[in-house]
Amino acid sequence: VLQQLLEDRTGKPFAVLARELVLDPLGLKRSSFAQPLPPELAAQAASAHGEDGRVLPGRWRVHVDLAAAGLWSTAPEYARFVAEIQRAAAGRRSALLKPEMARRLIAPVTHRSSLGMDLVRRGEVVYFGHGGANWGYHSLFLAHPRKGYGVVVLTNSDFGDGLAWEIARSVAREYGWESFLPAPLARAALSSEDLGRLAGRYQLDADDVLTVEVKGDRLLARPTLGEPFELLPVAGGAFARVDQPQEYSFTETGLKTRSSGHEWRSDRPRIVDGNQLPSERLESGDIEGALAAYQELRKRNPQDPALERLRLEERARALLKRGHAQSAA
Repeated sequence: VLQQLLEDRTGKPFAVLARELVLDPLGLKRSSFAQPLPPELAAQAASAHGEDGRVLPGRWRVHVDLAAAGLWSTAPEYARFVAEIQRAAAGRRSALLKPEMARRLIAPVTHRSSLGMDLVRRGEVVYFGHGGANWGYHSLFLAHPRKGYGVVVLTNSDFGDGLAWEIARSVAREYGWESFLPAPLARAALSSEDLGRLAGRYQLDADDVLTVEVKGDRLLARPTLGEPFELLPVAGGAFARVDQPQEYSFTETGLKTRSSGHEWRSDRPRIVDGNQLPSERLESGDIEGALAAYQELRKRNPQDPALERLRLEERARALLKRGHAQSAA
């Protein structure tokens, strides 16, 4: 919508506006919103890789939604853009933003977001950043709001998100980022029998289930239409993710979760009757059953987060990646 508004108001294509207002003032010569890429940049671009590890047909997809998905860049140039926001927010001279606008850009609007930025809370520090994903690519940047350090990671894989966060944590550890890393946890030992008792399906919300299963001596969890991750037993009876500062505690009736250092969230019930939620039905190909379940959910609570447009678009994207075109439609 903002892309179209800018084009209508100025009479210029979005890619031209971005070049004039952002890219050229910062000297970003290898960054572009051109879709498709011009040959001189296409020759230098990294090919996109799908979930099967193969290069996508045509090397990548062309996007018409330029503001949301059209940027091509390099890590050094992207980092220059991030540093410019830090510089302006600190009150220093900037070619891009006035100090008050930069501060508004990274100031919290909700607990987890500002005006276009993601907020990552670590103790008293609120880092700003953004995680991006196009078909076959994942990116991540994180930056301290005052101290001038940060990291930009660009990957050319649908599985690049976990790697990007691992690199970010390694950078934070190496350079001593303020409050970024959680306190170390002591690993505990559990038998396969103990782990087996925890296997099952746990309802996270009206349309999301965490499926927990045992693979050998490992406990793996997978959210609906998401990627599996390992849960490591730690001292105190909880479990921790290795890729995010998130902890899990199994109870007699369900599952509790929390971000490291925060309070436990309310119990998520264990599903014992085999009933499938709407997205699970879509993944299994039961389109009529999924539509009926969504309609019933809308009757119960039209404002349920599971019915938000962005959430449904993410579901459709995940279904398409898994080859479920009819379910995605």
